[in-house]
Amino acid sequence: MRQIDCVIVGSAAGDLESELRRAELARSASGAYDQLRLSLTRYRGRTVDYTELLNEAVAGDSDPESALHVGRLPSLGASCLKDFLADAGFHAEIVNLLPHDEGRLEELLDLDPIAIAITTTLTMHPDPVRRVVDFVRERSDRTRIVVGGPHVLKTCLAHAGDPRRLAIALRRMGADYYVNESQGEGALAQLVRELKEPSPDPRGIANLLWVEGDALVETERVIEANDINRHGVDWSRFDREFLTPTVITRTARSCAFKCSFCTYPVLAGALDLQELPVIEAQFDRFRDAGVKVIGFIDDTFNVPLPRFKEMCRMMIRSRYGFRWYSYFRGANADDETYDLMAEAGCAGTFLGIESGSQAILDNMNKSSKVERYLRSIQALNERGIWTHASILYGFPGETEETLRETHAFLDEANPTSWFPALWWCDANAPVAKRTEEFDIAGSAYSWSHRTMDWREASAAMVAAPDRVRSRLLPRQEFGFWALPYLDGLGHSHESIHSFLRIAQDLQSRESTADDERDLAALFDGGWAGSPR
Repeated sequence: MRQIDCVIVGSAAGDLESELRRAELARSASGAYDQLRLSLTRYRGRTVDYTELLNEAVAGDSDPESALHVGRLPSLGASCLKDFLADAGFHAEIVNLLPHDEGRLEELLDLDPIAIAITTTLTMHPDPVRRVVDFVRERSDRTRIVVGGPHVLKTCLAHAGDPRRLAIALRRMGADYYVNESQGEGALAQLVRELKEPSPDPRGIANLLWVEGDALVETERVIEANDINRHGVDWSRFDREFLTPTVITRTARSCAFKCSFCTYPVLAGALDLQELPVIEAQFDRFRDAGVKVIGFIDDTFNVPLPRFKEMCRMMIRSRYGFRWYSYFRGANADDETYDLMAEAGCAGTFLGIESGSQAILDNMNKSSKVERYLRSIQALNERGIWTHASILYGFPGETEETLRETHAFLDEANPTSWFPALWWCDANAPVAKRTEEFDIAGSAYSWSHRTMDWREASAAMVAAPDRVRSRLLPRQEFGFWALPYLDGLGHSHESIHSFLRIAQDLQSRESTADDERDLAALFDGGWAGSPR
Protein backbone atom coordinates (compact mmCIF):
# COMPACT_ATOMS: atom_id res chain seq x y z
CA MET A 1 0.00 0.00 0.00
CA ARG A 2 1.33 3.43 -0.93
CA GLN A 3 1.80 6.23 1.59
CA ILE A 4 -1.44 7.05 3.41
CA ASP A 5 -2.00 10.77 3.60
CA CYS A 6 -5.02 10.66 5.89
CA VAL A 7 -6.99 8.12 7.92
CA ILE A 8 -10.58 9.22 8.47
CA VAL A 9 -12.45 8.00 11.56
CA GLY A 10 -16.20 7.94 10.90
CA SER A 11 -17.48 7.76 14.47
CA ALA A 12 -16.64 6.59 17.97
CA ALA A 13 -19.17 4.81 20.17
CA GLY A 14 -19.87 6.34 23.55
CA ASP A 15 -18.94 4.78 26.89
CA LEU A 16 -22.28 4.04 28.53
CA GLU A 17 -20.90 3.56 32.03
CA SER A 18 -19.12 6.94 31.95
CA GLU A 19 -22.12 8.72 30.48
CA LEU A 20 -24.45 7.29 33.11
CA ARG A 21 -22.08 8.19 35.91
CA ARG A 22 -21.65 11.74 34.63
CA ALA A 23 -25.40 12.22 34.14
CA GLU A 24 -26.26 10.75 37.56
CA LEU A 25 -23.87 13.09 39.36
CA ALA A 26 -25.83 16.03 37.91
CA ARG A 27 -29.25 14.43 38.34
CA SER A 28 -30.51 17.02 40.80
CA ALA A 29 -29.56 19.91 38.52
CA SER A 30 -30.23 18.62 35.01
CA GLY A 31 -32.57 16.42 32.99
CA ALA A 32 -29.67 14.69 31.20
CA TYR A 33 -29.99 11.56 33.36
CA ASP A 34 -33.70 11.09 32.66
CA GLN A 35 -33.08 11.68 28.96
CA LEU A 36 -30.36 9.05 28.83
CA ARG A 37 -32.35 6.48 30.80
CA LEU A 38 -35.10 6.47 28.17
CA SER A 39 -32.59 4.96 25.72
CA LEU A 40 -31.60 2.17 28.11
CA THR A 41 -33.09 -1.08 29.36
CA ARG A 42 -32.25 -3.97 31.72
CA TYR A 43 -30.79 -7.36 30.91
CA ARG A 44 -29.39 -10.01 33.26
CA GLY A 45 -29.19 -7.54 36.13
CA ARG A 46 -27.34 -4.84 34.18
CA THR A 47 -28.30 -1.55 32.57
CA VAL A 48 -27.62 -1.80 28.84
CA ASP A 49 -28.44 0.17 25.71
CA TYR A 50 -30.54 -1.39 22.97
CA THR A 51 -27.49 -2.20 20.86
CA GLU A 52 -25.92 -4.19 23.68
CA LEU A 53 -29.22 -6.00 24.18
CA LEU A 54 -29.18 -6.90 20.46
CA ASN A 55 -25.70 -8.30 20.65
CA GLU A 56 -25.99 -10.23 23.90
CA ALA A 57 -29.56 -11.51 23.73
CA VAL A 58 -30.30 -11.75 20.02
CA ALA A 59 -27.09 -12.06 18.03
CA GLY A 60 -25.28 -13.92 20.80
CA ASP A 61 -22.08 -11.97 20.25
CA SER A 62 -20.63 -9.12 22.29
CA ASP A 63 -17.16 -9.09 20.71
CA PRO A 64 -16.53 -5.49 19.54
CA GLU A 65 -14.81 -6.69 16.38
CA SER A 66 -17.93 -8.51 15.16
CA ALA A 67 -20.75 -6.85 17.11
CA LEU A 68 -23.80 -5.34 15.50
CA HIS A 69 -23.90 -1.56 15.68
CA VAL A 70 -25.72 1.09 13.66
CA GLY A 71 -22.39 2.91 13.45
CA ARG A 72 -21.23 0.18 11.09
CA LEU A 73 -23.30 1.83 8.39
CA PRO A 74 -20.87 3.59 6.05
CA SER A 75 -20.18 7.03 7.52
CA LEU A 76 -21.28 9.64 5.00
CA GLY A 77 -19.07 12.30 6.56
CA ALA A 78 -16.01 10.07 6.23
CA SER A 79 -17.01 9.10 2.69
CA CYS A 80 -17.31 12.74 1.63
CA LEU A 81 -13.88 13.52 3.08
CA LYS A 82 -12.24 10.51 1.41
CA ASP A 83 -13.76 11.44 -1.94
CA PHE A 84 -12.75 15.11 -1.64
CA LEU A 85 -9.18 14.19 -0.68
CA ALA A 86 -9.00 11.80 -3.65
CA ASP A 87 -10.00 14.66 -5.97
CA ALA A 88 -7.15 16.66 -4.41
CA GLY A 89 -4.68 13.86 -5.16
CA PHE A 90 -4.43 12.36 -1.66
CA HIS A 91 -4.72 8.75 -0.53
CA ALA A 92 -7.18 8.39 2.33
CA GLU A 93 -8.50 5.35 4.17
CA ILE A 94 -11.63 5.08 6.35
CA VAL A 95 -12.00 3.52 9.78
CA ASN A 96 -15.76 3.50 10.15
CA LEU A 97 -16.44 2.89 13.85
CA LEU A 98 -14.37 2.72 17.03
CA PRO A 99 -13.76 0.75 19.19
CA HIS A 100 -15.19 -1.88 16.83
CA ASP A 101 -12.53 -1.28 14.17
CA GLU A 102 -9.52 -0.68 16.42
CA GLY A 103 -7.60 -3.53 14.77
CA ARG A 104 -7.86 -1.85 11.38
CA LEU A 105 -6.82 1.52 12.82
CA GLU A 106 -3.74 -0.07 14.41
CA GLU A 107 -2.75 -1.58 11.07
CA LEU A 108 -3.12 1.79 9.33
CA LEU A 109 -1.14 3.60 12.05
CA ASP A 110 1.72 1.14 11.47
CA LEU A 111 1.93 2.65 7.97
CA ASP A 112 2.71 6.08 9.44
CA PRO A 113 -0.11 8.21 7.95
CA ILE A 114 0.39 11.97 7.73
CA ALA A 115 -2.89 12.77 9.49
CA ILE A 116 -5.88 11.31 11.29
CA ALA A 117 -9.19 13.14 10.70
CA ILE A 118 -11.96 12.49 13.25
CA THR A 119 -15.51 13.37 12.24
CA THR A 120 -18.06 14.27 14.91
CA THR A 121 -21.45 13.87 13.23
CA LEU A 122 -22.82 11.72 16.06
CA THR A 123 -20.72 13.20 18.89
CA MET A 124 -22.48 14.85 21.84
CA HIS A 125 -19.54 14.96 24.28
CA PRO A 126 -15.73 15.31 23.92
CA ASP A 127 -14.95 12.02 25.67
CA PRO A 128 -15.38 9.71 22.61
CA VAL A 129 -13.09 12.00 20.60
CA ARG A 130 -10.53 12.02 23.40
CA ARG A 131 -10.49 8.22 23.51
CA VAL A 132 -9.63 8.11 19.79
CA VAL A 133 -6.96 10.78 20.25
CA ASP A 134 -5.36 8.87 23.13
CA PHE A 135 -5.47 5.62 21.14
CA VAL A 136 -3.59 7.29 18.27
CA ARG A 137 -1.08 9.05 20.54
CA GLU A 138 -0.12 5.75 22.18
CA ARG A 139 0.77 4.27 18.78
CA SER A 140 2.10 7.18 16.76
CA ASP A 141 3.98 10.32 17.75
CA ARG A 142 4.25 11.69 14.22
CA THR A 143 0.70 11.47 12.89
CA ARG A 144 -1.16 14.77 13.35
CA ILE A 145 -4.74 14.60 14.61
CA VAL A 146 -7.50 16.79 13.14
CA VAL A 147 -11.08 17.05 14.44
CA GLY A 148 -13.97 18.64 12.58
CA GLY A 149 -17.71 18.40 12.15
CA PRO A 150 -20.80 19.39 14.17
CA HIS A 151 -19.31 18.93 17.64
CA VAL A 152 -16.46 21.32 16.86
CA LEU A 153 -18.87 23.83 15.31
CA LYS A 154 -21.16 23.72 18.34
CA THR A 155 -18.20 24.04 20.71
CA CYS A 156 -16.96 27.11 18.84
CA LEU A 157 -20.45 28.61 18.76
CA ALA A 158 -20.97 27.99 22.49
CA HIS A 159 -17.74 29.85 23.38
CA ALA A 160 -17.82 32.53 20.69
CA GLY A 161 -16.09 35.65 21.93
CA ASP A 162 -14.30 33.84 24.77
CA PRO A 163 -10.98 32.45 23.44
CA ARG A 164 -9.86 31.26 26.87
CA ARG A 165 -12.89 29.05 27.44
CA LEU A 166 -12.82 27.82 23.86
CA ALA A 167 -9.18 26.80 24.28
CA ILE A 168 -10.10 24.85 27.43
CA ALA A 169 -12.98 23.11 25.61
CA LEU A 170 -10.79 22.16 22.64
CA ARG A 171 -8.00 20.94 24.90
CA ARG A 172 -10.44 18.41 26.36
CA MET A 173 -10.50 16.70 22.95
CA GLY A 174 -6.71 16.79 22.76
CA ALA A 175 -6.22 17.02 18.97
CA ASP A 176 -3.57 18.99 17.12
CA TYR A 177 -5.95 20.95 14.88
CA TYR A 178 -9.68 21.70 14.66
CA VAL A 179 -11.70 22.66 11.58
CA ASN A 180 -14.30 25.34 12.30
CA GLU A 181 -16.42 25.19 9.14
CA SER A 182 -19.68 23.39 8.35
CA GLN A 183 -18.22 21.83 5.19
CA GLY A 184 -14.52 21.81 5.98
CA GLU A 185 -13.33 19.45 3.23
CA GLY A 186 -11.21 22.19 1.67
CA ALA A 187 -9.56 23.08 4.97
CA LEU A 188 -8.65 19.45 5.61
CA ALA A 189 -7.19 19.00 2.12
CA GLN A 190 -5.05 22.14 2.48
CA LEU A 191 -3.89 21.05 5.94
CA VAL A 192 -2.88 17.59 4.74
CA ARG A 193 -0.90 19.20 1.91
CA GLU A 194 0.84 21.53 4.37
CA LEU A 195 1.62 18.72 6.82
CA LYS A 196 3.55 16.93 4.09
CA GLU A 197 5.99 19.84 3.93
CA PRO A 198 9.31 19.56 5.85
CA SER A 199 8.39 22.55 8.07
CA PRO A 200 4.61 22.86 7.97
CA ASP A 201 2.97 26.17 8.88
CA PRO A 202 -0.85 26.06 8.72
CA ARG A 203 -1.39 29.72 9.62
CA GLY A 204 -2.33 30.57 6.05
CA ILE A 205 -5.14 28.00 5.92
CA ALA A 206 -8.62 29.33 6.65
CA ASN A 207 -10.99 27.89 9.28
CA LEU A 208 -8.42 26.22 11.53
CA LEU A 209 -7.94 26.41 15.28
CA TRP A 210 -5.35 24.95 17.60
CA VAL A 211 -4.02 25.53 21.10
CA GLU A 212 -0.44 26.62 21.76
CA GLY A 213 0.28 26.48 25.48
CA ASP A 214 -2.73 28.23 27.00
CA ALA A 215 -3.41 30.37 23.94
CA LEU A 216 -5.92 29.78 21.17
CA VAL A 217 -4.71 30.22 17.61
CA GLU A 218 -7.46 30.90 15.09
CA THR A 219 -6.99 31.46 11.36
CA GLU A 220 -9.24 33.52 9.11
CA ARG A 221 -12.88 32.39 8.87
CA VAL A 222 -13.95 31.84 5.26
CA ILE A 223 -17.17 30.07 4.27
CA GLU A 224 -16.51 27.06 2.06
CA ALA A 225 -18.84 26.66 -0.91
CA ASN A 226 -18.13 23.19 -2.22
CA ASP A 227 -20.40 22.35 -5.16
CA ILE A 228 -22.72 19.57 -3.98
CA ASN A 229 -23.10 18.40 -7.59
CA ARG A 230 -19.38 18.29 -8.33
CA HIS A 231 -18.55 17.00 -4.88
CA GLY A 232 -21.25 14.41 -4.45
CA VAL A 233 -19.48 11.19 -3.42
CA ASP A 234 -18.05 9.16 -6.31
CA TRP A 235 -19.04 5.78 -4.93
CA SER A 236 -17.09 3.95 -7.64
CA ARG A 237 -14.00 4.71 -5.56
CA PHE A 238 -15.27 2.54 -2.69
CA ASP A 239 -15.20 -1.21 -2.27
CA ARG A 240 -18.52 -2.89 -2.91
CA GLU A 241 -18.43 -4.34 0.62
CA PHE A 242 -18.36 -0.83 2.08
CA LEU A 243 -21.68 0.10 0.44
CA THR A 244 -23.65 -3.07 0.84
CA PRO A 245 -26.18 -3.99 1.87
CA THR A 246 -27.09 -0.53 3.26
CA VAL A 247 -25.61 2.82 2.30
CA ILE A 248 -26.15 6.28 3.77
CA THR A 249 -26.27 9.23 1.38
CA ARG A 250 -27.74 12.69 0.84
CA THR A 251 -29.22 14.69 -2.02
CA ALA A 252 -29.13 18.08 -0.29
CA ARG A 253 -27.22 20.03 2.32
CA SER A 254 -28.75 22.06 5.20
CA CYS A 255 -32.45 22.66 5.85
CA ALA A 256 -35.13 24.77 4.18
CA PHE A 257 -36.79 25.74 7.47
CA LYS A 258 -35.87 27.75 10.54
CA CYS A 259 -37.46 26.03 13.51
CA SER A 260 -36.84 28.16 16.57
CA PHE A 261 -35.29 25.33 18.64
CA CYS A 262 -32.77 24.27 15.96
CA THR A 263 -29.26 25.60 15.27
CA TYR A 264 -28.62 23.37 12.23
CA PRO A 265 -29.42 26.00 9.55
CA VAL A 266 -27.15 28.40 11.46
CA LEU A 267 -24.30 25.88 11.27
CA ALA A 268 -24.92 24.47 7.78
CA GLY A 269 -25.83 27.59 5.83
CA ALA A 270 -28.34 27.88 2.99
CA LEU A 271 -30.12 24.87 1.51
CA ASP A 272 -28.13 23.38 -1.39
CA LEU A 273 -29.78 20.81 -3.68
CA GLN A 274 -28.22 18.14 -5.84
CA GLU A 275 -29.43 18.02 -9.43
CA LEU A 276 -31.55 15.03 -10.45
CA PRO A 277 -29.09 13.71 -13.11
CA VAL A 278 -26.37 13.61 -10.43
CA ILE A 279 -28.72 11.74 -8.08
CA GLU A 280 -29.67 9.28 -10.82
CA ALA A 281 -26.03 8.55 -11.60
CA GLN A 282 -25.47 7.87 -7.90
CA PHE A 283 -28.44 5.48 -7.83
CA ASP A 284 -27.04 3.67 -10.87
CA ARG A 285 -23.78 3.08 -8.99
CA PHE A 286 -25.68 1.80 -5.97
CA ARG A 287 -27.60 -0.68 -8.11
CA ASP A 288 -24.40 -1.84 -9.81
CA ALA A 289 -22.76 -2.34 -6.40
CA GLY A 290 -25.66 -4.43 -5.11
CA VAL A 291 -27.07 -1.93 -2.60
CA LYS A 292 -30.42 -3.06 -1.19
CA VAL A 293 -31.27 -0.32 1.32
CA ILE A 294 -30.60 3.44 1.33
CA GLY A 295 -30.76 5.89 4.21
CA PHE A 296 -31.21 9.52 3.08
CA ILE A 297 -29.98 11.98 5.71
CA ASP A 298 -31.35 15.12 4.01
CA ASP A 299 -33.02 17.07 6.80
CA THR A 300 -36.04 17.84 4.61
CA PHE A 301 -35.93 15.14 1.94
CA ASN A 302 -39.32 16.03 0.47
CA VAL A 303 -38.55 19.75 0.07
CA PRO A 304 -39.11 21.11 -2.51
CA LEU A 305 -42.02 18.79 -3.21
CA PRO A 306 -41.93 18.76 -7.06
CA ARG A 307 -38.27 17.69 -6.98
CA PHE A 308 -39.06 14.95 -4.46
CA LYS A 309 -41.91 13.61 -6.59
CA GLU A 310 -39.70 13.54 -9.64
CA MET A 311 -37.04 11.65 -7.67
CA CYS A 312 -39.65 9.06 -6.68
CA ARG A 313 -40.79 8.75 -10.29
CA MET A 314 -37.20 8.24 -11.35
CA MET A 315 -36.76 5.42 -8.83
CA ILE A 316 -39.98 3.81 -10.06
CA ARG A 317 -39.10 4.25 -13.74
CA SER A 318 -35.61 2.80 -13.33
CA ARG A 319 -36.85 -0.11 -11.19
CA TYR A 320 -33.98 0.18 -8.75
CA GLY A 321 -35.79 -1.90 -6.16
CA PHE A 322 -34.20 -0.05 -3.22
CA ARG A 323 -35.91 0.06 0.15
CA TRP A 324 -35.24 3.48 1.60
CA TYR A 325 -35.57 5.51 4.78
CA SER A 326 -35.49 9.27 5.21
CA TYR A 327 -36.37 12.30 7.24
CA PHE A 328 -39.78 13.53 6.10
CA ARG A 329 -41.73 16.73 6.60
CA GLY A 330 -45.35 15.66 6.96
CA ALA A 331 -46.77 19.13 6.31
CA ASN A 332 -45.17 19.17 2.86
CA ALA A 333 -47.00 16.31 1.13
CA ASP A 334 -50.26 15.30 -0.56
CA ASP A 335 -51.89 11.98 -1.40
CA GLU A 336 -49.92 11.65 -4.64
CA THR A 337 -46.73 12.02 -2.61
CA TYR A 338 -47.59 9.08 -0.35
CA ASP A 339 -48.52 6.87 -3.30
CA LEU A 340 -45.27 7.69 -5.09
CA MET A 341 -43.22 7.03 -1.94
CA ALA A 342 -44.76 3.60 -1.44
CA GLU A 343 -44.27 2.63 -5.08
CA ALA A 344 -40.68 3.96 -5.05
CA GLY A 345 -39.73 1.73 -2.12
CA CYS A 346 -40.00 3.98 0.94
CA ALA A 347 -39.83 1.75 4.02
CA GLY A 348 -39.53 4.26 6.87
CA THR A 349 -39.73 7.93 7.75
CA PHE A 350 -38.41 10.07 10.59
CA LEU A 351 -41.01 12.74 11.38
CA GLY A 352 -39.98 15.80 13.35
CA ILE A 353 -43.47 16.31 14.80
CA GLU A 354 -42.13 17.83 18.08
CA SER A 355 -45.59 18.61 19.52
CA GLY A 356 -49.27 17.80 19.11
CA SER A 357 -50.24 21.25 20.37
CA GLN A 358 -50.78 23.93 17.74
CA ALA A 359 -49.74 26.63 20.21
CA ILE A 360 -46.34 24.96 20.73
CA LEU A 361 -45.87 24.34 17.00
CA ASP A 362 -46.45 28.05 16.43
CA ASN A 363 -43.91 28.92 19.14
CA MET A 364 -41.46 26.57 17.40
CA ASN A 365 -42.02 28.28 14.04
CA LYS A 366 -42.80 24.86 12.56
CA SER A 367 -44.95 26.33 9.76
CA SER A 368 -47.40 23.46 10.04
CA LYS A 369 -50.78 22.45 11.38
CA VAL A 370 -51.45 19.55 13.74
CA GLU A 371 -54.04 18.25 11.29
CA ARG A 372 -51.45 17.97 8.51
CA TYR A 373 -49.14 15.97 10.77
CA LEU A 374 -51.99 13.68 11.76
CA ARG A 375 -52.93 13.05 8.13
CA SER A 376 -49.30 12.42 7.22
CA ILE A 377 -48.79 9.70 9.83
CA GLN A 378 -52.09 8.05 8.97
CA ALA A 379 -51.33 8.12 5.22
CA LEU A 380 -47.88 6.60 5.72
CA ASN A 381 -49.21 3.96 8.11
CA GLU A 382 -51.89 2.99 5.59
CA ARG A 383 -49.17 2.31 3.03
CA GLY A 384 -47.10 0.13 5.34
CA ILE A 385 -44.33 2.72 5.82
CA TRP A 386 -42.71 2.83 9.28
CA THR A 387 -43.43 6.17 10.96
CA HIS A 388 -41.13 7.43 13.70
CA ALA A 389 -42.21 10.58 15.56
CA SER A 390 -39.82 12.84 17.45
CA ILE A 391 -41.48 14.78 20.30
CA LEU A 392 -39.98 17.65 22.34
CA TYR A 393 -40.98 18.14 25.96
CA GLY A 394 -40.86 21.51 27.69
CA PHE A 395 -40.39 24.01 24.85
CA PRO A 396 -41.29 27.57 25.94
CA GLY A 397 -45.04 27.84 26.29
CA GLU A 398 -45.42 24.18 27.30
CA THR A 399 -48.03 23.46 29.96
CA GLU A 400 -49.81 20.39 31.30
CA GLU A 401 -52.59 21.15 28.80
CA THR A 402 -50.27 21.26 25.77
CA LEU A 403 -48.72 17.97 26.88
CA ARG A 404 -52.19 16.41 27.09
CA GLU A 405 -52.79 17.62 23.54
CA THR A 406 -49.54 15.97 22.43
CA HIS A 407 -50.40 12.66 24.05
CA ALA A 408 -53.89 12.77 22.54
CA PHE A 409 -52.31 13.42 19.14
CA LEU A 410 -49.97 10.44 19.52
CA ASP A 411 -52.85 8.19 20.53
CA GLU A 412 -54.86 9.18 17.47
CA ALA A 413 -51.95 9.18 15.00
CA ASN A 414 -50.35 6.00 16.40
CA PRO A 415 -46.90 6.22 14.77
CA THR A 416 -44.99 2.95 14.58
CA SER A 417 -42.41 4.30 17.02
CA TRP A 418 -41.53 7.51 18.79
CA PHE A 419 -39.01 9.11 21.10
CA PRO A 420 -39.60 11.83 23.73
CA ALA A 421 -36.79 14.35 24.03
CA LEU A 422 -36.33 17.05 26.64
CA TRP A 423 -35.97 20.52 25.14
CA TRP A 424 -32.30 21.56 24.95
CA CYS A 425 -31.95 25.24 25.86
CA ASP A 426 -29.40 26.63 23.43
CA ALA A 427 -28.36 30.28 23.53
CA ASN A 428 -27.63 30.12 19.80
CA ALA A 429 -31.05 28.81 18.74
CA PRO A 430 -33.52 31.34 17.28
CA VAL A 431 -35.82 31.06 20.31
CA ALA A 432 -33.11 32.71 22.41
CA LYS A 433 -34.14 36.00 20.80
CA ARG A 434 -37.43 35.63 22.69
CA THR A 435 -35.81 35.09 26.10
CA GLU A 436 -37.57 38.05 27.70
CA GLU A 437 -40.96 37.13 26.22
CA PHE A 438 -40.80 33.57 27.59
CA ASP A 439 -38.72 34.42 30.67
CA ILE A 440 -36.13 31.79 29.70
CA ALA A 441 -33.33 31.05 32.18
CA GLY A 442 -30.61 28.39 32.30
CA SER A 443 -29.08 26.27 29.55
CA ALA A 444 -28.78 22.76 28.13
CA TYR A 445 -31.02 20.35 30.11
CA SER A 446 -31.24 22.70 33.10
CA TRP A 447 -33.69 25.53 32.42
CA SER A 448 -36.92 27.25 33.32
CA HIS A 449 -39.35 29.52 31.51
CA ARG A 450 -42.63 31.24 32.24
CA THR A 451 -44.83 28.11 32.07
CA MET A 452 -42.56 25.16 33.01
CA ASP A 453 -39.13 24.12 34.23
CA TRP A 454 -36.94 21.16 33.29
CA ARG A 455 -38.03 19.10 36.31
CA GLU A 456 -41.71 19.26 35.33
CA ALA A 457 -40.94 18.54 31.68
CA SER A 458 -38.60 15.68 32.56
CA ALA A 459 -41.16 14.07 34.86
CA ALA A 460 -43.77 14.22 32.09
CA MET A 461 -41.28 12.82 29.58
CA VAL A 462 -40.34 9.86 31.79
CA ALA A 463 -44.00 9.02 32.46
CA ALA A 464 -45.07 9.34 28.83
CA PRO A 465 -44.02 5.89 27.49
CA ASP A 466 -46.60 4.26 29.80
CA ARG A 467 -49.30 6.52 28.33
CA VAL A 468 -48.45 6.25 24.63
CA ARG A 469 -49.23 3.18 22.53
CA SER A 470 -46.30 3.57 20.12
CA ARG A 471 -43.02 1.83 20.87
CA LEU A 472 -39.96 3.69 22.05
CA LEU A 473 -37.20 3.80 19.47
CA PRO A 474 -34.27 5.23 21.48
CA ARG A 475 -31.71 7.52 19.94
CA GLN A 476 -28.75 6.60 22.16
CA GLU A 477 -26.48 4.12 20.29
CA PHE A 478 -29.47 2.90 18.24
CA GLY A 479 -31.96 5.37 16.84
CA PHE A 480 -33.96 5.61 13.64
CA TRP A 481 -30.99 4.56 11.49
CA ALA A 482 -31.02 1.14 13.13
CA LEU A 483 -34.03 0.46 10.89
CA PRO A 484 -32.18 0.58 7.54
CA TYR A 485 -29.21 -1.15 9.18
CA LEU A 486 -31.28 -4.11 10.37
CA ASP A 487 -33.40 -4.08 7.22
CA GLY A 488 -30.22 -4.44 5.17
CA LEU A 489 -29.31 -7.50 7.21
CA GLY A 490 -32.62 -9.03 6.18
CA HIS A 491 -34.81 -8.46 9.21
CA SER A 492 -38.46 -7.52 9.05
CA HIS A 493 -40.21 -4.56 10.59
CA GLU A 494 -42.31 -7.03 12.56
CA SER A 495 -39.23 -8.54 14.21
CA ILE A 496 -37.73 -5.13 14.96
CA HIS A 497 -41.02 -3.89 16.42
CA SER A 498 -41.24 -6.97 18.65
CA PHE A 499 -37.68 -6.34 19.82
CA LEU A 500 -38.62 -2.76 20.75
CA ARG A 501 -41.66 -4.04 22.68
CA ILE A 502 -39.59 -6.43 24.78
CA ALA A 503 -36.77 -3.92 25.33
CA GLN A 504 -39.23 -1.26 26.49
CA ASP A 505 -40.91 -3.73 28.82
CA LEU A 506 -37.53 -4.55 30.38
CA GLN A 507 -36.95 -0.90 31.28
CA SER A 508 -39.10 -1.40 34.37
CA ARG A 509 -38.18 -4.94 35.43
CA GLU A 510 -35.44 -7.56 35.36
CA SER A 511 -35.19 -9.97 32.45
CA THR A 512 -36.30 -13.59 32.83
CA ALA A 513 -35.48 -16.85 31.07
CA ASP A 514 -38.68 -16.37 29.05
CA ASP A 515 -37.45 -12.95 27.90
CA GLU A 516 -34.14 -14.45 26.81
CA ARG A 517 -35.93 -17.15 24.85
CA ASP A 518 -38.29 -14.68 23.21
CA LEU A 519 -35.44 -12.34 22.23
CA ALA A 520 -33.37 -15.15 20.76
CA ALA A 521 -36.35 -16.32 18.69
CA LEU A 522 -37.17 -12.90 17.24
CA PHE A 523 -34.88 -13.12 14.25
CA ASP A 524 -35.28 -16.84 13.56
CA GLY A 525 -32.50 -17.63 16.01
CA GLY A 526 -29.82 -15.69 14.17
CA TRP A 527 -28.93 -12.97 11.71
CA ALA A 528 -29.36 -13.02 7.96
CA GLY A 529 -26.09 -11.24 7.39
CA SER A 530 -22.79 -10.26 8.95
CA PRO A 531 -22.34 -6.85 10.60
CA ARG A 532 -19.76 -5.62 7.98
